[in-house]
Amino acid sequence: MRQLKLLTILCCAVTLALAGAVSAAVDKVICVPWQGDINKYHTTVSGLSLEMKGVIKTTNTATVWYKWVFGDGTESSVLGVALSGSTKYNVQVNHTYTGAESTPFTAKLLVDCVDKTMANAVSDNYLVKIEADNLDAKINMAIDRGLWTLYKNAVTSYGSYHTLDGSPYAVWSYGGYYGSPTASAIHAFQINGHKETGNFNEDPYAEVVQLGFNWLFNGYYSSTSFLMLRTLNIGPVPGGNPDSRPKRWRIVSASSSAWVGCWWAPSPALITEQSTFWESSSTAPATSTASWTARGWNRPRPFRNNRKDRSGYHPPWRIHDPRK
Repeated sequence: MRQLKLLTILCCAVTLALAGAVSAAVDKVICVPWQGDINKYHTTVSGLSLEMKGVIKTTNTATVWYKWVFGDGTESSVLGVALSGSTKYNVQVNHTYTGAESTPFTAKLLVDCVDKTMANAVSDNYLVKIEADNLDAKINMAIDRGLWTLYKNAVTSYGSYHTLDGSPYAVWSYGGYYGSPTASAIHAFQINGHKETGNFNEDPYAEVVQLGFNWLFNGYYSSTSFLMLRTLNIGPVPGGNPDSRPKRWRIVSASSSAWVGCWWAPSPALITEQSTFWESSSTAPATSTASWTARGWNRPRPFRNNRKDRSGYHPPWRIHDPRK
């Protein structure tokens, strides 16, 4: 009898331990907030498809299931058969809301690590509001989608990417450039409210921005001879209008030459990565269009609706709001 009781206790202990391990698999469920604020609503237009985004973090690689409850009386099917083998998943779904302008909805992303019943689900809210069908609404929806694409394309592990102290990083690259696309990406996040000082448990973009900054200031490609940024001593520069001063060397990096700081830029480099800095906003570098074409460059046109960044070139992932 004593042996039977001991066996029963051991079986119960194993069962509870296994149940505890499974229930602890879901670490965080984070719906992407609009402009880094969990109280702000994502914009949608009645009758248009809206992309809804979330991040699932787990403590182990066991299978998890998830579904979306859209807040309009409908929900998705239970998904997630493929959600195993990792500890982080980016999930998204498209849904079409219909209704009057200014109608709000509170959708939910539910994640369960036990089974498909969703009885033990962990959830997070996704706020949506129908806005007037105009340019502003469509711009906001496009920015929302663009930032999600940026987030999913961040590289956090690659053989040639390193940091001086071995700390985590996030890198965006374009051709042979690693610093300037990363700077452009984190700039896109920040001007849309996703700061490196944000709450990582509420805004997944805040974390990737911080990792991007770590790459810029602490990262190198392949060897320490190719630091993303390094200083260059320069002499005193007189004050006044910078456009009236002659050319001067400013910032250098491990990448090849890039003309930045003018309306003409024959490469996708921004202010954070270049070997030369051209201070004149009216004169193009002394390079012929034929020479640019031979190098695989396209002579870009000025982006005069954005006075804050005078690089003159927007890489494909640059999220630029033409209203600013």
